[in-house]
Amino acid sequence: MIKNINFIELDELNSKLSNSVKNQLVIFYADWCPYCVDNIPKTKEILDKQKFKDAIFVNISDESLDVWEEDGNTEWAVEVVPTYRVYKNKKLVSDHANVIDEKELSKLIKSCK
Repeated sequence: MIKNINFIELDELNSKLSNSVKNQLVIFYADWCPYCVDNIPKTKEILDKQKFKDAIFVNISDESLDVWEEDGNTEWAVEVVPTYRVYKNKKLVSDHANVIDEKELSKLIKSCK
């Protein structure tokens, strides 16, 4: 099982991205999402297989969190979960919404190395 996965709260994400000097892979997910429940363990396996330990997992299960595009959020503007994003200097540079396969996830990982 992969170690050193960063599970953080949404309010920690800004500082995590601001303090990073490299591209960051951020994965938004929710406990109530059946696609997340199925895909996140597979994602962890791929991360482990590729020895990538810098992914940031952000649980947005709390319905009171203001992250959804439909609610007018312009900072995170999440449309669906899971959502896989790469940020560079706190700016979104790559976005994959919904379930991801190994090939697509590998591209995102490569852009962060």
